[in-house]
Amino acid sequence: MHRQVSAFLSLLSLFTASSLTEASPVTQKATSDNIDTQIIETVRSKHAPDERLDLFEIQATREANSRVLLEGRTNNPAVLADLRAAYYVKHIPIDVKVRLLPSQDDLQDKTWAIVKTPSVVVKDLQNRTQMTVLMGTPLRRLDDQAGETLVQLPNGSIGHAPSSSLRAVDDTGILIWNRRDKLIVTAPQTSIQVESPEHQGVELIHLPHGAVLRLDRKDDKTWSAALPDGRLGTINLAEAEPLYDFQTREESARRASTVAFMKSIAETAKALSKTSYPDGSAFLRDVFLKHDLYLQRDPDMLTKSYPAVKPGKRFDQLKPGDILLFKPINGLTRAGISLGGSRYVAVPGQGIEDFRKGAPHERRTKQAALTGAVRVDPGFLNDPCLTSTRNNPYWQAPANQLIPCRQRLDVPPVR
Repeated sequence: MHRQVSAFLSLLSLFTASSLTEASPVTQKATSDNIDTQIIETVRSKHAPDERLDLFEIQATREANSRVLLEGRTNNPAVLADLRAAYYVKHIPIDVKVRLLPSQDDLQDKTWAIVKTPSVVVKDLQNRTQMTVLMGTPLRRLDDQAGETLVQLPNGSIGHAPSSSLRAVDDTGILIWNRRDKLIVTAPQTSIQVESPEHQGVELIHLPHGAVLRLDRKDDKTWSAALPDGRLGTINLAEAEPLYDFQTREESARRASTVAFMKSIAETAKALSKTSYPDGSAFLRDVFLKHDLYLQRDPDMLTKSYPAVKPGKRFDQLKPGDILLFKPINGLTRAGISLGGSRYVAVPGQGIEDFRKGAPHERRTKQAALTGAVRVDPGFLNDPCLTSTRNNPYWQAPANQLIPCRQRLDVPPVR
């Protein structure tokens, strides 16, 4: 009897051990999924930490033959290299069907684009944020599907634009565009007269401040210039200037005195205080662009690149040009620019405001809405987070890839 009990207990022990060591199919799948998720998220955090700036759309599927199928798209070759390496060290076979963009074949070598309409609205991949990009701006062309082009802007943002608003060009095409002398519109709005066979005469095309044209020649009262699509026209002499002059003036101001330059940023913010903007992000980008600077897409990005500023109890530590961050209003990003001390301009807002003016409850409300402030450094002339048309890689001849803003600390500053 004792032997029978002992044999039974031995069998039970073996069965229990076997149950613990042999994972069920459900458990095995969960383990595999965890491995895939861990690998993908590790690579994402290294190469694509911000979906607004990095294209990283990759999924893993476990196939019946125990291989892993990787699908999706990215614009960073290092992503594919690190994914392959991560699976290799785990001895897991993979099939990689991730599209690396831009594809020279799919785009017929036209991996660049120039905005050819007065302006174009670029929507982000989540269709939440809209960015207005002006005529003549070079863009990186990543993909083109169903009349929409996936582009990367000079400030690094990725989004979709109507293909009809862009002139797609190859490396030679962007080289030619960047090398030619250009004209920038300096009036709030102007018109260029171009001959139009479709209209059987002259067509007036309205251009916003900051639109860039190809400069042909200067006449007594007009500039002769070409649109990015090649059509020639004329524009009033007083409403535009050579892009080179604009670039030189703004860069010289940055070199001469960063304090004075930031005061000019504050003055521009004051001048635009009554202009309608969809949110505070658009307001900040427009203010800096009027001084030939591409600011990062959203204010929260600035907090990762530039030092925080403590306003002080009486807000006396804020300098002109400091960027202010506020609590959102009705879901809209709210941001502003200090005019020095307690005075500032914010969008959405009420024009020129003051943290220390108004009834006690008004002051408390305004002060409580402020969540932070940062101070950019315009004297860092080759800052990858704050580029100009003079040094942005997309405007070079030949055009180059952007330096990611996250590599800012690795860039030796030029002042």
